[in-house]
Amino acid sequence: MKICFMVSAMNSGGAERVVTTLANNMSKNHDVTILMISVSKKDTFYPLDKNVDLVPLLKTNKKPNFFKKVKLIRKFILSLNPDVVISFLPHVCIYAYFAIHNLKTPLILSERNDPNHYNFIYKVLLKYVFKRSSYCVFQTKDARDWYSIKNDKCSIIYNPVKLNYLPKENVILKRKENIICVARLNIQKNIPFLIDCFNIFLKTYPNYKLDIYGSGDEEINIKDKINKLNLKDKVILKGADQNWHLNEYDAGCFVLSSNFEGMPNSLIEAAVLGIPCVATDCPIGGSKEISNICDNVNLVRVNNKQEMVDAMIKAIKLKTTFKGIPKQFDEKYITNQWMEVILDVINKNNNQK
Repeated sequence: MKICFMVSAMNSGGAERVVTTLANNMSKNHDVTILMISVSKKDTFYPLDKNVDLVPLLKTNKKPNFFKKVKLIRKFILSLNPDVVISFLPHVCIYAYFAIHNLKTPLILSERNDPNHYNFIYKVLLKYVFKRSSYCVFQTKDARDWYSIKNDKCSIIYNPVKLNYLPKENVILKRKENIICVARLNIQKNIPFLIDCFNIFLKTYPNYKLDIYGSGDEEINIKDKINKLNLKDKVILKGADQNWHLNEYDAGCFVLSSNFEGMPNSLIEAAVLGIPCVATDCPIGGSKEISNICDNVNLVRVNNKQEMVDAMIKAIKLKTTFKGIPKQFDEKYITNQWMEVILDVINKNNNQK
């Protein structure tokens, strides 16, 4: 079977991590291609299996207009002739639909964030293309309800966990005096709010540090925030790091302060590792669904400093352990769920020909 994933680029984001895990697992038995529609270089942040074909759509760094890119995607899909195309990320889903909507190739679209925060044009276009795709995959019930897709044309599939390090099970660790955050440094993640909360937290626990793993376009503003609060020795920007599981499995607490989320991989990973976690109960419900599975996740309201600080203080006192990877997040289980969807979509498509 030929499976083609479509993404923007293979950077350090959550959607890219999920695509990597799925592609690596599926490539054991199928021909898997990842088409990156916004780049000209064959680069990936996460390691891909040698059997996965990573293809940049563009030949140069010059960005083609919408219609030219649609034409390029269509040409590639016609030459590859995959059995199914799976698209992640909103703008990629729009491109994918208009590139192949009148071909015989089935198209699966997947929402990975909170669509409430897209602009008006994106909202209109996404509802249009999702309703007309072959099938849709969501991470949360709230995201499915936003699109109003019929149950027989969609599934809710959680993100798979891929840990670089597995602690010993059911062992109470001596945890470090630190709080960690793993997130892109953008407005969505609300890192300045977290720094404000940590500054308050320090008044009670002055020996702690805040280690922030990630990169993004808000890095300069975040550095300015750190400097203004005189926290250069207390808040450390670690950059994006695939190995944070090994470095921080014994962290004192994990915090995610996002304004909105899909289903945050870093929160799943931290919760599964057994780190005491605090996260905002933000739309579109991913953190809430994680907390229903992992009992070491405490939710607080978005932008509520007092709740956040209180929850951080409570979290560092918890005696949590690694209990193994829950079935709901197991990569083989998740891959099998995706394969069931793919086979069903292909069979329905073949019967309609």
